[in-house]
Amino acid sequence: MSKLTEFEKIAKNTEAVKEKISDDVLIVAATKGQSKKTLEGLQKAGISNFGESYVDEFCQKYEGFMVGDASDNSIGNHNLESSSKSKNVNEANAWHFIGQLQSNKVRHLAGMKISLFQNVDRPSLITELAKHFKGNDILIQLDTTGIPKRGGAEAKEIPALIDLAIKNSLNPVGIMVLAHQIDGQNKDEAIQDFKLAKKIQTDLGLKILSAGMSDDFELAVGEGANMIRLGRVLFQD
Repeated sequence: MSKLTEFEKIAKNTEAVKEKISDDVLIVAATKGQSKKTLEGLQKAGISNFGESYVDEFCQKYEGFMVGDASDNSIGNHNLESSSKSKNVNEANAWHFIGQLQSNKVRHLAGMKISLFQNVDRPSLITELAKHFKGNDILIQLDTTGIPKRGGAEAKEIPALIDLAIKNSLNPVGIMVLAHQIDGQNKDEAIQDFKLAKKIQTDLGLKILSAGMSDDFELAVGEGANMIRLGRVLFQD
């Protein structure tokens, strides 16, 4: 049996993921460390949202691989319940920033079309984003694990961050969470993380819950996530 091509592998993996989720869940491909060829394969497989984690790598990819020129750069203006018909997040491709972002690095991204910053978790980052990305959609990252370097704000801090973002002409449209890693068959902690994130999103009247990665996206979707960030599961052999 011949080995699958890069595109065939991505297409097969993408289809397997789509069979496990509903049409109203948006897949953001976590493309850290992936090549232009891989991004092209994702496009051909029907994935048009790309999530990057490092500023330097993102800048190189942005210059060498434009993923579209959406006239409306605001994901929050679209109904994710009908995302398959959404002009911005599907018909035109979109960049997301999903990794931890240092405030002093934001200026290096100025002028680039980034549809969604998914990692906003502190006042200094809000202030810096407002200087260069006024009006941009953002997600507030919730910390449910307390693990250093994963980022996120405590649940009690989120309303104030949303208020600050709005005052600084940013557009908070949802919550992002990195759940506890699944330990063997123990899924309880991750499920509780997703439940808390969903409650906050609902209570605050926000549109997006970005939750779930390669190992836990099915759990996240089961608890109400309408955006998932997938890496390995899309690229594995």
